Amino acid sequence: MLTARQGFEMNYNIHISEEFGFIFFNNPKAGCSTTKATLNLACAARLGVTLEYREMHDVHAREHNILKTPKQVGAARFEQMVADPCVVRFCMLREPVSRIASAYASKFRGNSPQQQRLNAFLNRPADYRWQDINEFVAALASDVAVRDLDPHWRLQYRQVCAEHVDMTLVGFQEELDVSLRRIAHLVFGDADIEIFDVREHFRHNVSKSAMHKQSLTPGSLALLQQAYGEDFKFYGREWARMHAGATQPEGAAAV
Repeated sequence: MLTARQGFEMNYNIHISEEFGFIFFNNPKAGCSTTKATLNLACAARLGVTLEYREMHDVHAREHNILKTPKQVGAARFEQMVADPCVVRFCMLREPVSRIASAYASKFRGNSPQQQRLNAFLNRPADYRWQDINEFVAALASDVAVRDLDPHWRLQYRQVCAEHVDMTLVGFQEELDVSLRRIAHLVFGDADIEIFDVREHFRHNVSKSAMHKQSLTPGSLALLQQAYGEDFKFYGREWARMHAGATQPEGAAAV
């Protein structure tokens, strides 16, 4: 049985279009905001519905957007769509080390709700300030419950329900525009889609994670390899599948 929080996250993270026959399994820190905005705007335009994004909150507010939640379509209909080979099921992935660095950069640069929740889970003061990304990695590697605590650093394999869902297509944050056009071609029959890059429209959303990634010690990289081993395999396997057996981009598995 799902907990209340799991039910909430499921409805928040899964985006459904009955009109265009697709399900998007959202994966935070892997081009999620740009993907959600682009898909919602594309559907709205084709349905003749006016949709605008004036602030970052609009992108994430389900009530502001076109795509539906599993609760809105109903459990029976959702399960039917998941099993229907004609429904396009897709997600976006990101190289695991870069994703963790991005999660730390965006959620630990202030006293965010995610940081406060992790502090509480670890019995630390709500305003505890983390020393650096290496301390964060040590916590992630210490307990699967810590890794499962938040979708921003949960294993991507678990976040997108990969064990239970046969993905039609998998895209990648490293080539987001290309991936979005592949998705558009599948669901709309036209790859010439307008991509709403939130990094350009809302520049405060850029996490600037490169310096944190560079700060990772060899020991932390080894911990990530162990704790997120399933993600490294998943990412590599799907990259090869989507690129006809090609090797991963340089640096993608440099641990």
